[in-house]
Amino acid sequence: MLPKINIPKYSTTLPISGKVIEYRPYIVKEQNILKYAAQSGEESDIEDAIKQIIGNCSGVDVSDIHPTDFEWIFLKIHACSESNIVEVIYPVEDCAELQCPSYVSGYFDINEVTVIKQDKANPFKSRGNGFIIPVDDNIGMHLKKIVVFDENDYQTLYNALISIYDGDKIFPKSSIDYNEFIDFIDNLPKPVSEQLKQFMEYVGPTIQCNVNGKCDVCGKVFYQQVEGLKDFFV
Repeated sequence: MLPKINIPKYSTTLPISGKVIEYRPYIVKEQNILKYAAQSGEESDIEDAIKQIIGNCSGVDVSDIHPTDFEWIFLKIHACSESNIVEVIYPVEDCAELQCPSYVSGYFDINEVTVIKQDKANPFKSRGNGFIIPVDDNIGMHLKKIVVFDENDYQTLYNALISIYDGDKIFPKSSIDYNEFIDFIDNLPKPVSEQLKQFMEYVGPTIQCNVNGKCDVCGKVFYQQVEGLKDFFV
């Protein structure tokens, strides 16, 4: 019988939730999941592959974490699996020569990634790792930012739900039936419905990195600050 390979484990503190999680490098068959997803060119395939890798390598439920924590975990897994240097291709518009390409190769260092935790334009009142959407003076919803968006808007909101409150009384998600939740959403005033839409579109805390690149034609060096790393994951 062939020997079992011991795979090292690492730990990190998620920047938004503050939870300490363990993770391991991805193995060859998991790397192939990413490879085939990238070859398909479908964004949904790439996102599904990343979710599967995170689940396999950390055991974290990606439907229950903030998008920034989602990106952070994958970057950590990538760094210990391959390298902390990630090669990317990004668009440029101000090269010196007409024959210069519209895209250049570049890279960023995972070890130098930072997290912008507070957006000054945040329109929502925060509570813990979530946000409050008031319905009236007494009733409101406590929601969290999520990674996975379902095709069904009701399901997406339900996945983001932490609790519903009525004054001092708290109704945690675990006590709220899905159909009852749908009925609650259907009876919201239109201004509150618009707030929910804005909340789902709100980016909030995000990962930031510095991408460095060079044009192979004119030799111009580029330095670009990028927020959010989903486009660079694979």
